[in-house]
Amino acid sequence: MHIFFHNGQISQILGQWWTLLQTETNITLRELQRYAELWLPVQGSPAACGPKTAAYFSERLWRKDADFRGDADAAAAALSLVVAFCEEILWSQEPLRPYIEALQSLQNLIVCVWACKVCPSHATKLSELQKKHFQKYKEAWSSESMRPKWHYGLHLEAQIRRCGILLDAFTLERKHNFFKKINDWKLGLCAKLF
Repeated sequence: MHIFFHNGQISQILGQWWTLLQTETNITLRELQRYAELWLPVQGSPAACGPKTAAYFSERLWRKDADFRGDADAAAAALSLVVAFCEEILWSQEPLRPYIEALQSLQNLIVCVWACKVCPSHATKLSELQKKHFQKYKEAWSSESMRPKWHYGLHLEAQIRRCGILLDAFTLERKHNFFKKINDWKLGLCAKLF
């Protein structure tokens, strides 16, 4: 699901949002971390096994004028936290509303994508949600900053109808990251031995 998650629409819009925030407000990453610390994952959920929510707001992941640099799981988690932050903290700032609405529409689209993984019949809602998100995004930023991946997402509904399921690579990416970490650990150990 590179269309949306890792190096996709979420990473792009989060990066644009962060750049906007640094330009238009005095909000810091530390304030976002403190906000994220208020959120506790549901016990027994996959989020409960992952990093603490504040970790999604580290300097390593957020840079001005750059896409969000987290993996697919981090991008999805950060989007949810950013939307909640915008709704609770920033909503009263009228000039930021179009940007917040673009984030909300992307969040709604992502919730539908997740629902398609469980029940493919939700795919009938994808086109409408994508159109709404595209419109909100254009109102906030511009269509010139849309990347080709945005177009690829338009084919998801047809792919789900054709295959009967939403095809993605989340499981393979997690396995890849697991073996990559093992390899990195071995390389680090070898470097210390020699």
